[in-house]
Amino acid sequence: MFSVQRHAVTSTQRLGAPARRTFFGAPTQGKQRLVILGSGWGGYEILRAIDKKRWNVIIVSPSNYFNFTPLLASCAVGTLEFRAAVEPVRRYTPEVVSYTAWCDSIDFKHKKLICMPATSPVKFARVGDLAENTDPNQSASAVEGSSQKFQLTYDKLVIAVGAYSQTFNVPGVKEHAYFLKTSATHGVSALASSNANQPTITDADRRKLLNFCIVGGGPTGVEHYPALARLAKINLYDVAPNILGGFDTGLQEYATSKFRREGIRLLTQHHVERVEKDRMFVTEEGEGREPAGEARYAPPERAHPLLPRSRGHPIQVPKRGSLAYIGDWEAVFDRTKAARGPKGKETGRLAWLLWRSAYFTKTLSVRNKILVPMYWFMNWIFGRDLSRF
Repeated sequence: MFSVQRHAVTSTQRLGAPARRTFFGAPTQGKQRLVILGSGWGGYEILRAIDKKRWNVIIVSPSNYFNFTPLLASCAVGTLEFRAAVEPVRRYTPEVVSYTAWCDSIDFKHKKLICMPATSPVKFARVGDLAENTDPNQSASAVEGSSQKFQLTYDKLVIAVGAYSQTFNVPGVKEHAYFLKTSATHGVSALASSNANQPTITDADRRKLLNFCIVGGGPTGVEHYPALARLAKINLYDVAPNILGGFDTGLQEYATSKFRREGIRLLTQHHVERVEKDRMFVTEEGEGREPAGEARYAPPERAHPLLPRSRGHPIQVPKRGSLAYIGDWEAVFDRTKAARGPKGKETGRLAWLLWRSAYFTKTLSVRNKILVPMYWFMNWIFGRDLSRF
């Protein structure tokens, strides 16, 4: 899947000053402090492009890396190593100060942030310790009454916290399902395959272990199926009447026909009631239970809680097109709704080549531009590596 629509990026102050100064030029008075919240598509792109000699840059994110989300489905099934889908934030240190933390609140009037570490609590931390930190930018200070929270001040603020995967308040999803747009799925398929191969497992239990329930018929959910189809039973659930809802109708029909030929159960207009360990309850199936060796979620996303409270100016990116891999070196490519440039659609091997080339060209670092095609080539020659370590 590769679909560019919107970055959840907000700047709290207009950058269009009379001199047309931007974040990537020099501030008018001295070296100001720029705080970036989030290390996703918007935040990481600004982190890369900013002139770090002219700005004191601080990035606050619960992850110390950028996730190239279109490649995570390939990582989950062993096509790529997880390191090929991430870009470390700390490569820009010490020019940039990086805090692995959540931003709990923003005081726009006084230009202050209250942050909570996303790492394990430090047991010996005491109130006031942080004030004696040797941080060269002296950017963080302790929050009175808390041994964990800290405070940051800023001159300019970029809110690029992105979005969360929707759970629709379905009980058990957070506890028992894997979200495909996170690193949590890495190596899980290998574990299921190893468990099913144990000599003490009966055939009935083996079928349960290899029964994968994928909830969400968008590009992320669809792309996850091809590598598993030959190993397991695949069930693809979606509340919509069709899979690949944002694609052209002809492309939806093409993918649906291929999946049915492959023996994939397409259960559209189905609603998940709750998820338990090793089983999933679906409204349209009555009281029956779907035994699930794994339940994997690829739902739509919702705005981060910080975004509704922000008062900045969102940066929107025009839609450039959508791609989805559907297995056997075939894909679907849709540019019928592109904001600019040629419009059209494609299926089959040519669409697959476009899909691969898009992923290759959009990877950010030279390292990953080498690693990604290398792993693709090794996978083609030697097969997938499902080792778990």
